[in-house]
Amino acid sequence: MGQQIPIYLNGMYAYEIHINALISALPFFLMLISTYVVTITSHYLLKVRKVRLSLVRKSLNTISNWVPATALATMSLLSKDNAVGNISCIVITVVAFSTFTLGSSLNHIDLAPNFAPLLSGITGTFIMIAAIFSPIVVAEVVRNEVLK
Repeated sequence: MGQQIPIYLNGMYAYEIHINALISALPFFLMLISTYVVTITSHYLLKVRKVRLSLVRKSLNTISNWVPATALATMSLLSKDNAVGNISCIVITVVAFSTFTLGSSLNHIDLAPNFAPLLSGITGTFIMIAAIFSPIVVAEVVRNEVLK
């Protein structure tokens, strides 16, 4: 998602480069902060409240999947003139995705500690294949949207 934000902002709103850069960096700055909040909250739930690890991981996976899906679906319903709403949906999507690392990426270590690097490499390969094609698809969609 991250590579497409500048393309999207340029294609839809034609912001100047410095405004585009600031808005494109905002979700990731907030993601940095939210990652610490999620980590501290998860640690608190696990150690102090004695919540099961599987419940914490499943909750984080739910957040990392459903919140971005809802935000992006909402974004598709907003008009293209609603820049604040669309950018807010992007920010919510990226910030909610910060729960992915604690919810899903560490799952390889839980399932098979001896094979975690191999499993991470396999899943990372599929993620990178999607990352190769997604900017091309977004560029075509945004270009077609602007031409309408």
